Amino acid sequence: MTLRGVIFVKKAGRARFLFVVGLASVSLSLADEKPTPSLLDQARAAAETGDVTGAMLLSGKALKEKKDVDTLKLHAQLCKKSHHYAGLIEAYAKLIKLQPEVPAWLNQSGEAKFLAGDFKGSVEDFDAFLEKAPSVMPRHWQRGLSQYGDGQFKKGRAQFEAHQKVNPNDVENAAWHFLCVASLEGAESARKAIIPIRGDGRVPMPEVHDLFSGKGSEEAVLKAANAEHPQQRNHLCYAHLYLALYKEAIGKKAEALKHYKLAAVDYSMSHYMGETARVFYESRKNTPSE
Repeated sequence: MTLRGVIFVKKAGRARFLFVVGLASVSLSLADEKPTPSLLDQARAAAETGDVTGAMLLSGKALKEKKDVDTLKLHAQLCKKSHHYAGLIEAYAKLIKLQPEVPAWLNQSGEAKFLAGDFKGSVEDFDAFLEKAPSVMPRHWQRGLSQYGDGQFKKGRAQFEAHQKVNPNDVENAAWHFLCVASLEGAESARKAIIPIRGDGRVPMPEVHDLFSGKGSEEAVLKAANAEHPQQRNHLCYAHLYLALYKEAIGKKAEALKHYKLAAVDYSMSHYMGETARVFYESRKNTPSE
C-alpha cells in the first residue's frame, strides 16, 4: 500500500510535471507568433518602400472596414502622390464630415479641387476655410489662383492686394494681380497698376516682372531661365508658365497654349506652381484659340 502510494505519487508528480511542461511549451509557441499587421499598417509599410499604388489599394481596403481619421489621412496622402484627385477629394470630404471642427480639412479640400481643375469648388472650400480662420486670408495666395481660374477677377485682385501687405517682395503676386486687372480693365491698365517689386532674385522673376511691366521681353525671360544651373528645369517651368499667362492676358491664346504645354509637360514640376501649370494647361487645351 505504501509502495503503491509512492508510485502513485511519483506518477502523479510526473503527470503534473509533464502537464506543466506542456503548458510552458504552448505559451512559448504562442509568444513566438507575431500578430497580423492591420491593413493600415500594411499600407504604411508599402508606402515606406515606395509602393504607392499598393499602399493606396491597402488603404482603400482599410477604409471599407473602418472610415477613421488616420486611415483617411494616409489615403489622402497616397491619392495626392498618385494624382488620383477624385479619391483625394472624396477623402477630404469624409474628413470634413468626421471632423467639422478642423478647418484644415476645408483648406486641403480646396487645394485638392484646384489640382483637379475644379476652380469654383476650390474657391468655395477656401472661402469656407477662411470663414473659420480669417486671420489667414492675407497669406492665402492659393485662393487668388483659384479665383482667377474661375473668372472671379475682382475678388482675385483683392486677394493679391491683401497678400502684398504680408509678402511685399514676390514677383508672382504682382503677376497674378496684373492678370486679374488685365482681365477686368485690359493689359494697358494692368501695366499702369502693376505692383512694384524689389528683392525677388529668383530666376527668372526679375525678367518676368519687367515683361509684365512693359519694359522687358519674352527673350529676356527665356535667356535667364535657360542659363546653366542645377535648377534649370524648375526655372524653365516658371518661365513658360508666366509667359503663358502673359500671352493669355494680352489675347494671344495660341501662343499661350504652347507655353502652357512646355511648363506642364516638357518642364513639369511637382510643386504647387508646377501643378498650376498642368491645371491651366488642361483647362485651356481643348478650348478654341485665336
